[in-house]
Amino acid sequence: MCLGVWKYVGHNTYKLKHPAFLWDANGVWIGYRILRQTITLAPDGNSFTGTWSNDRTDINGNILVHIDADIAGARVDVDY
Repeated sequence: MCLGVWKYVGHNTYKLKHPAFLWDANGVWIGYRILRQTITLAPDGNSFTGTWSNDRTDINGNILVHIDADIAGARVDVDY
């Protein structure tokens, strides 16, 4: 399960943002992870394509790691 926000930005296209806290092995808060996606749904609504980024920051917001990727997915059927 993921908590985040999304916004419709154009024809079948959405921007998503998923923030999370990062903790070390001792339970000390060490920063944030911010996942961002821009996805476009297929006309039938059963698949999508888009871009994804992952920023890991320290507690002051300084980016320590940045990753970009292309993504694609398909709807999982309830009877999977």
